[in-house]
Amino acid sequence: ADSHSGLPVGAVEVYDGLQDPGMPIPKEVQQITGITDAMVRGQQLDEARVALMLDGVDLVIAHNAGFDRPFCEARLPQFASLRWACSLVDVNWKALGYGSAKLEQLALQHGWFYDAHRAEVDCHALLAVLGVPLGAQQGNAMQALLAASAQPSYRLQATGAPFEAKDALKARGYRWTPSKKSGTPCWPMPSCCRPSWTGSRQACTRGARHGFGWRNSMPAPSTQPA
Repeated sequence: ADSHSGLPVGAVEVYDGLQDPGMPIPKEVQQITGITDAMVRGQQLDEARVALMLDGVDLVIAHNAGFDRPFCEARLPQFASLRWACSLVDVNWKALGYGSAKLEQLALQHGWFYDAHRAEVDCHALLAVLGVPLGAQQGNAMQALLAASAQPSYRLQATGAPFEAKDALKARGYRWTPSKKSGTPCWPMPSCCRPSWTGSRQACTRGARHGFGWRNSMPAPSTQPA
């Protein structure tokens, strides 16, 4: 997208593939996505093509990057070296007049209907929503997202927290991450969050994985770059 207008420019290359998970797809997932066991049987993602498409990419955008990014990085390490932006939380949709940040609802507010939860269609829907003019002097949501992605953000990670702290951590926006995803069992907060509580923390750029150790008595926060 053009950094000034927030609108797509040039040719758009599209790839949409399926992957056989090696196990039956749960019925509830089939109902949400419309993807059946028969559709994925024997299918493999074209990793070489995806890697080629990533060459020269400046920014990866996902609607709920906190969910998508770990899967992408685990499958293709090339994703870990790229900048990410989350259109779900890096754009203040409520302040822009939207009742919900869910992609289906964002599209519906403009009278658009589409087959949700399919990768390629979701991408087209998101691109359309991000390009909608927001009114005089407001530009569009893509411009807001690009501006947000250029700003430093924080990743807070509570390691060694006792089990009884789980409810307090959940209430503050933390999500449990097992060791197979993070290397160390921990409670990370999405990197785009701006917590309002006091605690020991380290500031870092998007994508970095610094954290803080759990303490019963937390000192005043530090905002010095890590």
